[in-house]
Amino acid sequence: MVQSSDVMPSDAFPWEHVIWRGKPGFLAPADVKRARYTLTDFRLLIIHPARRDADLTFDEMQILEWRRSRVQRALARADLVVRGSLAREPLRLADLSCRACLMVVEQILARNPAVWLEPALEDVFLRRLEPAVPSPAPTLALMPPLVILTMLLIAIGIKGNDFSITYPADDAVMPGGHKRPAAEIVAFMESEVMPFAREALGPIVGGTDRVRCETCHGRDGRARGWKMPGVIALPEPHVRSAGLERRPDKTDAWLRNAIYADLAEDQNQPIARHMRSVVMPGMARLLHRPAYDFTKSYRYNRSRFALGCYHCHRVQ
Repeated sequence: MVQSSDVMPSDAFPWEHVIWRGKPGFLAPADVKRARYTLTDFRLLIIHPARRDADLTFDEMQILEWRRSRVQRALARADLVVRGSLAREPLRLADLSCRACLMVVEQILARNPAVWLEPALEDVFLRRLEPAVPSPAPTLALMPPLVILTMLLIAIGIKGNDFSITYPADDAVMPGGHKRPAAEIVAFMESEVMPFAREALGPIVGGTDRVRCETCHGRDGRARGWKMPGVIALPEPHVRSAGLERRPDKTDAWLRNAIYADLAEDQNQPIARHMRSVVMPGMARLLHRPAYDFTKSYRYNRSRFALGCYHCHRVQ
């Protein structure tokens, strides 16, 4: 996360959780260089000592765009434009790193999936074109012990088929381990899952009318045949640096849950608490599967075909 080193004004309400703070880069126009940006769990705010403060709540946001000059492209930087209704001036975050832009986009889409991305930004966002991650070898000793242990487990070849898996006989999608016909799955999703999703996810995305198939399956869900996981989530930096997500042959959803699903700052994130206490167990019940038990091992959950956070959420 990009943070400004300057002392920021008191720009967030006491009940808001600050996700990110930043400031314009050296390529920004002179008249906005003194601006300061704050992203909370409620809104995006721009503070400028010589101008009137401007903000947009997540519900008001409608369009995300970015502008990149040739120099900015060469330096992996961009201007991010956040538009609301025609009656409101758009917010322009001047000369941010591409990494910061994509992080802000990710946070906005997590709270308002209905926001439209211009094609150029959507293409970069979906392909996750971020600056290359340095090789983790020099900093291996600094990695959390959990990640080091994980890499050791991967090295010895832990896989989901090393032991038997008990598929529930009444599983809604895979009864007895055999996938149901596509038409039956679609009918189940429309009649059972969508009503639940509207009620469970409505408070997170700003209303039941905002919950659609793409909310869970991603904007490119149809092109991918509705394959899960489909929802983009912020990457865990240490896991990404270790290259864990580049090993899809060894890293299944159960292993991802065992490694870092529990690393989310649950106590600081009401959304995370809601997902774990309402959405995940509710979806597990609909599928007739056990919910992932974070107090148990990977092997325990995998053998029972348990449903966890990273069955829906991608890391990169």
